[in-house]
Amino acid sequence: MDEENKNEEVKDEGQDKEAKKAKKSKEKSGGGNGVSTGLQFLILMVMAAMVFLQYTTMQKVENINNGLSEEGKLVQTSEKTQVSYADIELYEVVNGAAFNVKDGTTDRYLTMTVNLGINTKDKAYKKDIEILNAKKEIIKEKVEQIVTSTDMSYFDGADKEYTVKTKILDTLNQTFGTTIVCDVYFSDKIKA
Repeated sequence: MDEENKNEEVKDEGQDKEAKKAKKSKEKSGGGNGVSTGLQFLILMVMAAMVFLQYTTMQKVENINNGLSEEGKLVQTSEKTQVSYADIELYEVVNGAAFNVKDGTTDRYLTMTVNLGINTKDKAYKKDIEILNAKKEIIKEKVEQIVTSTDMSYFDGADKEYTVKTKILDTLNQTFGTTIVCDVYFSDKIKA
């Protein structure tokens, strides 16, 4: 009998040690709920980013509905005339075109869509839109010349893009003697 009691005590001690090890292991791995603290933090950060993106998108839509640009400003041309966003019609120049652009000393491709902002409230709108429609191929060539002669670094952010957009805007208005082109929009940019 004493031998049986000893065997049972040894088994109980072994089970107690196993239980203590399992408990310590659970405590180290995040309390036993199966999800580590790092993973919880990552999930929280992703959720915060999603909320932020949703807020900024809603703000841009609200600005557009109020006649402002996506940034909340009146659209402004290089001639410093302000045009309400509601008075601008998009005029597609190229859709998904690939441009060979220098990146320092290397050639790279920039694929993007280019639209012009046309001031529909301009007094010369009807006459000037006919000019633009008749000269669409020349407009494409002018835009391509400007984009391909610009370093890729100028397509990395709104501040630098403003320089390229202003050059396109001024070139087109001067070339065709129009006043209705009031802004230039780049979208769907892919750098390769």
